[in-house]
Amino acid sequence: MEKRYFFTQKYNKAIFALLIVLFCLRAINIDQDLAPWGVAQYQPVDEGAYSYMAINEKTYGSINPHIFYEGQELGLVVKENFISNVPGNFMSILGFHIWGNNYFGLRIPYVLWGLLVFVLFFKLIDKLRRIYGKGDRAEFIAEIAILAWYVTDFTFFNASRIAEPTMVRLVFVLLTALVYISFPDNHTTRFFVLGIFATFSTFLVYITNVFLFFAVGLSIIISIKNDGIKNAVREFAWFVFGSLCMFVVAEIYYYYVWQTEAILNSLRTIEGFVSYNSTASLTVDTSEPLIRALALVWAKIVGSNSFLYNLPILLFFSVKQRKIFSLSKNDKCLFFLQLIVLCFIGQTFISWDTVTRKIILICPIVVSILYVLFVSCDMKTHFQNSQETGIEKNNRKAKAFDAFLWIFGLINVAISLLYRTVFYNDTHEDYDLASVIVLLVLELFPILIYILFVFIIPKYIRLNDSVKLQMRAGWFVFICMCLCNLTFTYKYFLKNPSFVERDSMIALAESVDGKYVLGGGFQLGYSLYNDMKPLLTTPNNTMEFANILDEPLLIEYTSVRGELEEYFRNVYYSEGEGNTYFIPEKEIERSFLTFGYVHDMCLYKVGTAEDYRAYREALYSKVIEEKKLQQGEEVDKTFENDSKAWSNEIDRCIYPYTEGAQYPIKGKEVTNIIGSVYTDITVPVYGNVYGDIHGSINQPIHGSVYGDIYGDINSVIDSNVYGVVHGKNKGNVSGKILGNVLCCTELKERGIDIDGDFIIIEGNQNADVNSNVYGDIDFDIYGDINGYVFGDINGDVYGNITGGVFGKVNGKVYGEQVGYFEK
Repeated sequence: MEKRYFFTQKYNKAIFALLIVLFCLRAINIDQDLAPWGVAQYQPVDEGAYSYMAINEKTYGSINPHIFYEGQELGLVVKENFISNVPGNFMSILGFHIWGNNYFGLRIPYVLWGLLVFVLFFKLIDKLRRIYGKGDRAEFIAEIAILAWYVTDFTFFNASRIAEPTMVRLVFVLLTALVYISFPDNHTTRFFVLGIFATFSTFLVYITNVFLFFAVGLSIIISIKNDGIKNAVREFAWFVFGSLCMFVVAEIYYYYVWQTEAILNSLRTIEGFVSYNSTASLTVDTSEPLIRALALVWAKIVGSNSFLYNLPILLFFSVKQRKIFSLSKNDKCLFFLQLIVLCFIGQTFISWDTVTRKIILICPIVVSILYVLFVSCDMKTHFQNSQETGIEKNNRKAKAFDAFLWIFGLINVAISLLYRTVFYNDTHEDYDLASVIVLLVLELFPILIYILFVFIIPKYIRLNDSVKLQMRAGWFVFICMCLCNLTFTYKYFLKNPSFVERDSMIALAESVDGKYVLGGGFQLGYSLYNDMKPLLTTPNNTMEFANILDEPLLIEYTSVRGELEEYFRNVYYSEGEGNTYFIPEKEIERSFLTFGYVHDMCLYKVGTAEDYRAYREALYSKVIEEKKLQQGEEVDKTFENDSKAWSNEIDRCIYPYTEGAQYPIKGKEVTNIIGSVYTDITVPVYGNVYGDIHGSINQPIHGSVYGDIYGDINSVIDSNVYGVVHGKNKGNVSGKILGNVLCCTELKERGIDIDGDFIIIEGNQNADVNSNVYGDIDFDIYGDINGYVFGDINGDVYGNITGGVFGKVNGKVYGEQVGYFEK
């Protein structure tokens, strides 16, 4: 007999309708910039790649750009993973036709996919309540609470307002779970439909949804023990039949639209992942010791977004594993839900696939399993057992195992926090102090309070009071978790929203309208709000297109100086392409924070070697003039002499050469580095660096640096630094830092909030400090301080202080003190 709702049906519908309205609010400001890469793990330029077919359709009238050329073989690139998300691109095509060539047309369809996910999650939770619940009030309240949490979930908020196939994948994960539990007795329908969904989501959405095949297959194999081999064979046959029916549809699509095959396209997708980045396909680093490599994979899993912003879920799912397996041994539905989770985690140990954001695929399943545990036990017994560490009093093995699970769960919580905010290079630099404090106060602290109320205080009070106290502690943890997610949503989306990406595309219109724009996919993400004609190319055929098409353009990443000279030299010009070169035309402003700083993009035009030479001469002449304006006529003679001889160096930049920088730097040592460096400097440099250094300096540079330094200075620079120092100076600069040290003011001008002190330099500073210092100086300064110090000086200053000190001077000053000094 079906269990009845505690409240009236009308009341239930009203609550659900309210939650739907709250969900739809995420469509407001859908065209704003995304949260930093480290925080959300989404990139705006990737949206164009995932919407490749929809962008082709709005530009050329066909999802296949080859048709636009009417059969001409021009070597167009069709990346295999760009053409598999069929339902997502179909919705984006509709979006462009309804809302136009803008972020609304691109992203609103994925809000709708997210809405479908929310409805399916409600259906799953409600179905589980009807199957396992007892019809009491607490079960319904918990159901509404779970749906309310999902509306606030920061990870779900991000995923459901960006053009990326995860929402489509999650629809099929939830459909798979619903079908399995909805047809407990009808094995024919269950496994036939499961075959359709697993095949569709793998070949026509995203290849790594293959874990659904594993989950269904394992459920059939394990069912042999209870149902017999005959039933298992029948289930397998219907599953294969459903898979084959949908596979035929996939084959028709790939053959008639792209002239390839479904399995071949999937294999090439995996091959493409491997060639682009070996970690994209192989998670475990085989060069590392096995235990360390496996531990690192586990850190990536527990440090993923859905767990990091919902640490109580990670803790309770870890702690309740014994109870989950105990219940699922005799329950096929619960066991299948657990199989989905385990198969996804097992797949992650083999295939990386950016689990940090894609862990959201199993988050609703994890919460559903915990909900089943909640509704399938008596509340008083549940909390009474919790007081006894969740086990039977006399079962020492179970008690020890549960104690181990609690330790394991707390270790997972610690790993999640430390890995993402301290150790993981892909994320920790994008978290500010305020975000870390939010995680500690609204997630870690409530967990500790819960442990206090469950294991310590109940020993000193009556059972009934203990149950009430633990229930309130549980609600306290839940509310804090929701507040944590809401705080991140407010911080990165509601508070001071920015629209830099959108405005940059609008500003590009004058330069790109009606023109072909080449590139490896970045240009796809900038094809909104303008009428460019994006063509997907590789470095191997980009130069060929540059010579065939009429005045084509190229979009690539750019350094602060507006060029990627070394990248172009080693990738595009490595085999020699005659007299064709790319010259920076227009810088594309961005606000997207990645690895602690903003990567701008740049629009390049095609020119000759002579055009490129003139551009370089003008660029460095401008740099010299800027230095003269900054420093008067006291320009370093080395830089001036090098600039006079720059015409010789230009040839070395344009044409392949062996001396100087390579990408990455190789060998035991190098002489002059011409161009920007995108790795750490790990060999001595016996000369100057004529470009930006995006990594850290770990070996001596016996010369000057004429660009910006983004990493830390961990070694010696024997002469001057003419650019901006973004990192920390842990080594020595024998000359002067003539550019500005990136300080709090500049960060705020970029729209980046800084909470707390921002210490600019550390270690002995053997040079002048020519910028403001926002924080204390806890070391000696062997030079002048020419800026303002908004903090205390706790070291000695072997020079003059010409600015002011808005703090205390606790060390000795061996020069003059000019300006304001706080008494």
